Amino acid sequence: VAAADDYWFGNRGRAWTARAVAGAFPVRRNGGGRGDLLAAEPLLRRGHIVVVYPEGTRSRDGALARFRSGAAHLADQAGVPLVPVAIRGTRQLLPRDGRLHRTPVTVRFGTPVHDIHAAQEQVANMLDDTRIQAGATHV
Repeated sequence: VAAADDYWFGNRGRAWTARAVAGAFPVRRNGGGRGDLLAAEPLLRRGHIVVVYPEGTRSRDGALARFRSGAAHLADQAGVPLVPVAIRGTRQLLPRDGRLHRTPVTVRFGTPVHDIHAAQEQVANMLDDTRIQAGATHV
């Protein structure tokens, strides 16, 4: 899991949790992030799954933001497709400036694509599906 270096790796407790629980690696948000992501290429080539949150940060209002291109560059470099994923419930699970809360989380997987715009379109469509609970953030 690609995780924000400044937040998840900014203190020892969070860094330990990120690595031990999520298998996360740090990605800088302000310069150098693409290189951090591309360093995960060998993992993809060996058949591992690499999770990237293409918006780069959590939105304040839960709206889907423009996807950044790092995940697409990583997938292209490794010769693998992008698998779009829509997640609902994480805003309640871990509010931006709050504490962890128990809450339902829904995860939906799209079909593999090779274009970041197609991935974002699939995520938007999955989030618009009324079967997913309203009021949550997304990936």
